[in-house]
Amino acid sequence: MQTVSLSPEYKSMRLQDIVLATATVKVSDGVQFAVRGLSPYDVAVLYTHYRADMTEMFRRITSKASANEAVDLEADVIMQAPELVAEMITLASNTDPADESMFQKAVSVAQRLPLAAQLDALEKIGGLTFTSEMPPEKFVRLIAEAIQRMTTAFQAQDKARPLT
Repeated sequence: MQTVSLSPEYKSMRLQDIVLATATVKVSDGVQFAVRGLSPYDVAVLYTHYRADMTEMFRRITSKASANEAVDLEADVIMQAPELVAEMITLASNTDPADESMFQKAVSVAQRLPLAAQLDALEKIGGLTFTSEMPPEKFVRLIAEAIQRMTTAFQAQDKARPLT
């Protein structure tokens, strides 16, 4: 077992005591909600429902990154995959997808948010999801590799099962 020492700029704490950073999205005067960054779990939930849209989004991010172009997809994603955007905003607002009724109500509200609020939410979610250590293209590459490994494992498992 390897022991890792923490650098002095980090405070050691228990996982359950960590408070995730959030940002406020203003919908209108006096109406706002908080969003957090997306986790790999959130991305997996989204990928399960929106495989084609997510694959296309990942492809665009990696192609822009390899061409050293700015990765600014918010408006494009809203126009191409509005349902994906609504679920992304809903997940980032800490609505539990296991509570299907509550989750679908929140998705319905997210779908009807004004365009400016959706753009603001996506920008803030992106800012909380990605860092200089984990830029979008690296995040996408790691997620794509994990999905590829899982797909390969599932395919191997299916082939190993005897036919009944």
